[in-house]
Amino acid sequence: FNASFVSAMTSAATSCEVNTTRLMPPKGRIRILKSGTVEEMTYTSANGGQIKGISRAQKGTLARAYTSADTIDNFYTVIVTSVKEQVNDTDQNTTESIAQVVLLEV
Repeated sequence: FNASFVSAMTSAATSCEVNTTRLMPPKGRIRILKSGTVEEMTYTSANGGQIKGISRAQKGTLARAYTSADTIDNFYTVIVTSVKEQVNDTDQNTTESIAQVVLLEV
C-alpha cells in the first residue's frame, strides 16, 4: 500500500490521519522515506483514514516530524533464503501442501 498524510505528524505522535487506509493490514508496520532517511513504525489499527497505536523509531531508526507532502508505505525488499514444502494426504480425494518460506529483509 501507499498513502499520504492528511496533516502534519510530530516526532512524538502515536497516531496519524492519512488519505486512505484501504489495502492496509489491520495492524502491521509502515515506513516513511524522507530526504534519504527511513523511519520504521509499527501500528495496532488502521481504519477509516486513521492509523493508531503507532510505535515510533523501530529497527534502530529515529522518529522524525512529517508534513502532508510526505507518504508512507510498506514496501520492503526481501530475498528468499529457503523454501520447504510438506505434502499431507488428508484423504483419498484431497492433498494438502504446506510451504514454509524464509525471507531476509535487505
